[in-house]
Amino acid sequence: MKTKPVALALAVSATFGCAQAQSVQTLDPVVVTASKFEEPKGQATAIVDVIDRQQIEASGTANITELLDQVSGGLLTRQYGRLGADASFDLGYLGGASVQRTLVLVDGVRMNDIDGATIRWGQVPLDAIERIEVRKAGGGVLFGDRALGGVVNIITKRAPGYSSATVTLGSFGTRVVGVQTSQKAGQTSLQIAAQQAKTAGYREDADQTIKSLQVGLGQLTPFGTFGLDLRSTYENVNQPSAVSLATFQANPQSSSNGLTRFKRRGVNTDLSWAYPLADGSEIKSRWSKESSRSEAWNIYDNDRDTFELSSLVRLGSSRIVAGLEYFDAESASNRSQRASVTQTSTAGFVNLEAPAGSSLLNLGVRQQQMENRFYNTSGATAEQSNENLNGWSLGGLTPIGGMDLRYSLQSSFAFPHADQLFTYQATSPYAPLDIYSGVKAMRSQEAQTSLDYKGSRARLRAGLRYLKILDEIGELTDCAGVNVSCNTNLYDTTRVILSLEGTGRISKGWAWRASVDRVQAKIDSGSNKDNLVPMVPNLLARVALTYQSTAGQFQMLANHRGKMFKNGDNANSSSKIPERVVVDAGYAIANKTQELSFWIRNLADHQYFDFAETWGVAPADGRSIEVRFKQTF
Repeated sequence: MKTKPVALALAVSATFGCAQAQSVQTLDPVVVTASKFEEPKGQATAIVDVIDRQQIEASGTANITELLDQVSGGLLTRQYGRLGADASFDLGYLGGASVQRTLVLVDGVRMNDIDGATIRWGQVPLDAIERIEVRKAGGGVLFGDRALGGVVNIITKRAPGYSSATVTLGSFGTRVVGVQTSQKAGQTSLQIAAQQAKTAGYREDADQTIKSLQVGLGQLTPFGTFGLDLRSTYENVNQPSAVSLATFQANPQSSSNGLTRFKRRGVNTDLSWAYPLADGSEIKSRWSKESSRSEAWNIYDNDRDTFELSSLVRLGSSRIVAGLEYFDAESASNRSQRASVTQTSTAGFVNLEAPAGSSLLNLGVRQQQMENRFYNTSGATAEQSNENLNGWSLGGLTPIGGMDLRYSLQSSFAFPHADQLFTYQATSPYAPLDIYSGVKAMRSQEAQTSLDYKGSRARLRAGLRYLKILDEIGELTDCAGVNVSCNTNLYDTTRVILSLEGTGRISKGWAWRASVDRVQAKIDSGSNKDNLVPMVPNLLARVALTYQSTAGQFQMLANHRGKMFKNGDNANSSSKIPERVVVDAGYAIANKTQELSFWIRNLADHQYFDFAETWGVAPADGRSIEVRFKQTF
């Protein structure tokens, strides 16, 4: 299992996905991520993958990140095991800071924090999710800030009429309990879902507790559909620090002297309204309030108010989507010499889809302004900075001989987040000093094309993506005096991604899915020009084989990641993070109201790490066994 030929053989011949995921679907699911309003997936000009409810059920997983690990075009990095705490999903292979360059939404509402912290994946109970849509292209026009690599949209709307309870027990003290109910009475719908996940962790001193609650209320009236959604999450995570490579090789589960207890909690309130107009047009609005707190070395309190108004206008066969967005966010901390940072954003966008012969063309533009204010101490006069950016997109969909050709040119951007805005003292206590005017937003230029074939027994796709990131933000020492560091725009980078993927049936009971991403990511400017971008592998391969019979369903999943340089190693001077293959296998039996599944994760007990810096590695996980039971009422 540790030799490259065997690893590649497994990656080509073994497994990936779930039975329903591997079957050739005859109907395209509805997609909203592509254009903000519902449209069939087959008519979307952007490349969008959909993980539907059947796939979620069949996966046997208890968290969102394991589902994203099945998506081609991106890299999931685990640091603290399989429950997803502090995991990052890098869509577009952007590297170490990808957590803030892939936009993550819940029903269109941002999950990315203002201060650049990790995504709290556990804030949505898995049983509350209807589907997950992954837009594998920059989303700068429709979604704005931080959509450089793409967009993940978690959709929680559910069909009413049933309730369920799920229990998962596994190795390392893993216990996951989830309940949900989705009901409708007249024109009123109600959904409640809750989940609690605990684990002692693969590593010593790596325990986690994650709790989440989702409540959704909808009311259909003559004046439109009104919705109220509440989400609450709590994380208590013990995070052992990285260990040396020698320590990892001697005992991959070992802890370290440096342990950090993170406590995170957050509450989201969303009010929505949608009103259908004549000829399939629609107008909708949403107001969202987010409040969260993170406690570790310092206490961070984040608050954000967001308002969006958007409309879909149909003119014959054409669609015009336009909207206005506003948010006001604050990140306050007890960190030395930092009272608060506030960011206020205003944006407007318009996107046109129109037929041209047999083709469907897309043209969009966005303008967004970000104002930053840094308050050194309570009551102090704010330091300010402003930036105004434009984004655009041009693309289309053309049928060619039974195949679909998609193509696009577009730009996106990511403004500096709160922790990147100012200079800071480079020695303890690392105090923020003042706003650094030298740091600007990152921008992207992207070209993409794909060719899709849909046959009676298989679907195939070949894609090529070119992504250039301008002014990547990174740390610079002594940028404003001795022992005064800052984040600034260090260099430009490019990525060329060749993707091949397919799904289909071998016979009546057998189905397969496979994907290969070949990635070349280079630094284009600065002292490290022509070096490889850290935390980007040169190859990812995912394959799967599933068998469905009257007795049950068997699945086997394999994921091969190639070598990559460690985080921050722009000089490519240290050893690479080794390649790895992770294989999971599961078997499930079910009737109309009950389901029992048994999984072996990391079947070969491949002891690996997904994240490392020059001074240490963060072991991911080892072999584990999980048993899952679900009762539907």
